[in-house]
Amino acid sequence: MIFSVIVLLATLLIAYIWSTRGFFSALIHMVCTVIAGAIAFAAWEPVSLAILKGAPTRGALSVFENSAWGLGLVIPFAISLAVLRLAVDQLLKANVAVNQIVNYAGGGLCGLVSATITMGVLVISLGSFRFDSSLMGWQPIDYNNNGSPVRKSGLLLPVDSITAGVYSTLSRQSFSVDEPLARWYPNLQDRGPAMRVNFGDGKSRNTIRPNQFEVLGTFSVGGPGSRLRDLLAEASNPASQDVSDVGGEKFPDNSTLFGVVIKFNAGANEKTGKFAIGAAQIQLLVENADGQTSVVYPVAATSQAEAAAPVFGRWRLDSPGTFVSSVGGASEHFFAFEFVLPPNARPLAVYVKGTRASLQGAREFMKFPNAFMRDAALKALPALITGGAVPGAEIDASRAVQIAPDRNSQTVPGVMVTPSIGFTIQKGQQQGIEIHEESRNQTVIVDGEATFNTADIGQWQSALERTLRIDQYQADTDTSLVQIDATAGTPFSILNPIVQGLDRSAPVMLVDAQGQQYPPVGMTYQDEVKTTVRFMPGQPLMSLAMIDAAGERMSNSRPDQKLRLVFRVSKGAQLKYFAVGGKAIVEFKPPMPVP
Repeated sequence: MIFSVIVLLATLLIAYIWSTRGFFSALIHMVCTVIAGAIAFAAWEPVSLAILKGAPTRGALSVFENSAWGLGLVIPFAISLAVLRLAVDQLLKANVAVNQIVNYAGGGLCGLVSATITMGVLVISLGSFRFDSSLMGWQPIDYNNNGSPVRKSGLLLPVDSITAGVYSTLSRQSFSVDEPLARWYPNLQDRGPAMRVNFGDGKSRNTIRPNQFEVLGTFSVGGPGSRLRDLLAEASNPASQDVSDVGGEKFPDNSTLFGVVIKFNAGANEKTGKFAIGAAQIQLLVENADGQTSVVYPVAATSQAEAAAPVFGRWRLDSPGTFVSSVGGASEHFFAFEFVLPPNARPLAVYVKGTRASLQGAREFMKFPNAFMRDAALKALPALITGGAVPGAEIDASRAVQIAPDRNSQTVPGVMVTPSIGFTIQKGQQQGIEIHEESRNQTVIVDGEATFNTADIGQWQSALERTLRIDQYQADTDTSLVQIDATAGTPFSILNPIVQGLDRSAPVMLVDAQGQQYPPVGMTYQDEVKTTVRFMPGQPLMSLAMIDAAGERMSNSRPDQKLRLVFRVSKGAQLKYFAVGGKAIVEFKPPMPVP
């Protein structure tokens, strides 16, 4: 309510100010505002994507990533309006004299139009910023009791809906273009607020970059003669799921289900190393036979259910605040989302945390006539995606060194399953490292990187009491931290001749017996001068070049260099390879179990 009152008062204030400036001045400003709004909405998507792609992922400037879709609208609007006003003011040197009544009445009317558009653009922009899902009492998108995202009450003066409606209409009429705003962004005022309905109520990511996910294909459930209530049942739960559209209305019973399979890479993860998404953060754009588009939200999601094995489960999104997250420490996460597809509608695109991916030409995996065949197929989602190909078969192990874990301890020299850093950092000297104080005076590294003098590291090892020591990484319940000694002279050295022949963009991975791949989420580099610690579960080291940049490129001429790579591996996994660029450097034979 507070936000709604602020918007109302600000709109009326702007309208009043222009009423005092006179009709002609207010008219000129209104024309400039309308044109600036058109420019802003035309530039919105490309500018937002440019900001999103170029924004840093860490530091103070990372706010641009979380606010890209808001900034991508308000910045072109402000610049366009300023340029247009300067140009008009230079061209029109004098005012037009009209009587006082016309000045006040006409100025007030033009001022109200300008104020509505200006505040509408501002509200739509603010809606895409990374705030809590409720901004001073304003939350236009929320969940109803059955877990479906629905449109709640809007502002007292709905400047966002009015502005969105005006420019959507203009995009098909006076300002018509080949790809109108109305087609690709119906009810665009809902888009930002839906992105903010995220895990942790504003604490998790509300944006995603285009290169952080990929639409692998689609599937459908049902067909002529099928009933939606039957398709919303499951083999394990025959009761039909209760769902509704964004307006809170029931879908026609001759609707079907449409599924989208998406692969998320490690860059999409939260800072914790997990990927999380809710029903409001992913939408399917559909078009009916009349060419009108609308947005539907998912009713169910399929994702990996067990950390150590690619066993998948289907989860109903049937209660408010339901979020689906990844499990384990694999570098890629596969999800399938199911949407209700109204009769005579066809899917055009899917929006993931605001970023659009076209479905035109997308591979169709399967048409399931009923829910039971769907359930059976989705339990083995990787097999559906790969057509039965064996995961991990692309690893070339022809030149790998074979190492057998010790029969009794199941350990391998050079491999340590431990959260220990290997040395101690003095609390208060951690620089850019985020820490967390756990029980029993244990302080762990949560995220970040820092470089220290190696001499200081040596002094901190024995002179610190327990409360001042930082010597462990934070671990979670379904993964273990596996550390690999990649120093020269070890079997895992990245100076291996196999590695030296590869491009520095080659990824470094641990691969388990199920084919799941785990990139390093951290590392320690040490030489005679400096010691670098990096631990970022949400931003893994995806290539040799990233490892070089985080520490320093390893050299056989530098015997003082030490490198240890840290991996988050699913508990219970059986490690099979340490590989670089698809070529196994070490093969664990038999596979090494991860406790």
